[in-house]
Amino acid sequence: MTEQEIREIYNRLIELTKTRMVHWKRTDEAEYTVSFSRSSVVIQKDYNYEALPTVLKVYNAEGVLVAYAAPIEIDEEKAVKGYIFDPSELFDLVQEEVYKYTETSKNILDELRELELSQKNTQ
Repeated sequence: MTEQEIREIYNRLIELTKTRMVHWKRTDEAEYTVSFSRSSVVIQKDYNYEALPTVLKVYNAEGVLVAYAAPIEIDEEKAVKGYIFDPSELFDLVQEEVYKYTETSKNILDELRELELSQKNTQ
């Protein structure tokens, strides 16, 4: 895997996550996975480091880590391709998709407004 390929994977995942065409699953604390027919991608905060870097990891069909992208070099097998760039934007998008922060607050506020209107109409 080349740097160009992992950056293309990253960029496409951003676009497809924004349009909700890929569906991420929470697999651990601050870790999310999307699976494909012959591979998977994980985006996570790496708690092995004080700075908590965001790491994008690409696994092959056998579940073997083949490449990662992170803002710092991380400890992995020599055969694993490592690329230095920050995948935090994708992490933030994925977290928003999984937790639905905006959607949840909008739903609560809509229901509260309906209750207030209902209360005013009964007075």
